[in-house]
Amino acid sequence: AYEQALLLQPDNTNAHLGEVNILFELGQYDDVIKAIDMILKTNPENFLILNKKGEALMKLGRYEEAFSELERVLEFDPGNLKVLINKGDAAFAQEMYRQAVRAYDAALKVNPDHIDAMLGKAMALVKMERYEDSIPYFDDVLELELKNINTTGGKWYTESEVGKKALKGKTEALTGFGNLLLAEESWKKAKSKFSDALALDPEHDQAKIGKSIAENNISQENLGFLFQIMGAAVGAIVIGTFAFSKIRKKEKTK
Repeated sequence: AYEQALLLQPDNTNAHLGEVNILFELGQYDDVIKAIDMILKTNPENFLILNKKGEALMKLGRYEEAFSELERVLEFDPGNLKVLINKGDAAFAQEMYRQAVRAYDAALKVNPDHIDAMLGKAMALVKMERYEDSIPYFDDVLELELKNINTTGGKWYTESEVGKKALKGKTEALTGFGNLLLAEESWKKAKSKFSDALALDPEHDQAKIGKSIAENNISQENLGFLFQIMGAAVGAIVIGTFAFSKIRKKEKTK
């Protein structure tokens, strides 16, 4: 039907929109972009279709172009939640993590409980090695996912895609935080973070190694402290013995 309409009216915007939606569902993203470009020739300020073009470009891995198109959309509609999240995703894919965080923050201003924006921001913060800052966002995602499950009767969050990503991300954040604490020689705090990571994923190799390193250093510190105490005790005994011998000598000379 859309093809017939386009043959009769090549500039028919509604027919092009119908074609775009079908092509997108079929995964024919190159054709989606061609159809959208036809619409934009007659309606260059159609920001909704620009967002669809951005999504198609992202599906093709053309993130830089997608980012540019999504920024154009936001010029018309700066508070568009879906576009802001798409922009964050496009920035993340290009390793532009600061820009990704800004986009997700803007989305969270529109909807503070949007789970995709929270998760995207948390993942970007991990990439920026802001591990401690990321953990509360992962916790919020898991809490919201749990509420969704209780409301809808869906899968337990350890089985849902969002839940899996959040648990994996939090494990990476705790492990990264632990590694930073190792570098600072904060062995006990590092051990605590690695233990928390292993509680989420008992087979996480880096967390296992990190915890072992922390425990070894804690043992060495404890051993060093024990030697200090023993050394002090021996010193006290030597001094006491020496003093006692001097007293004895004085008594003998009297």
